[in-house]
Amino acid sequence: MTFQSSISTLQRAIGNVEIAVRVDEFGITKLTDLRQEGSMRTVFPKSTNHNLEAVIVNTAGGITSGDKFTILAEVADGAKLSLTTQAAERIYSVSYTHLTLPTTPYV
Repeated sequence: MTFQSSISTLQRAIGNVEIAVRVDEFGITKLTDLRQEGSMRTVFPKSTNHNLEAVIVNTAGGITSGDKFTILAEVADGAKLSLTTQAAERIYSVSYTHLTLPTTPYV
């Protein structure tokens, strides 16, 4: 009996979050668009100020090689968004590495 495994056949997590916010006529930041896919979810804890707080949750349980996650945030003029994850994210070791991060945020 032989076992064959390749990186293309292993199960991988994919998650995407797109969030857009704007400020209303009272100066309070409001959510205008939210898209969630795969293992990425967003929760919004109650805020005591006029900012919008968004917490990104990875339901996959960690990050391994081959996983693909994308977070896009659009913040309109005058709006305030605090964007974070629920805790430190566990990244598991692998036999090869490839990580792509943008060098500068789009403003």
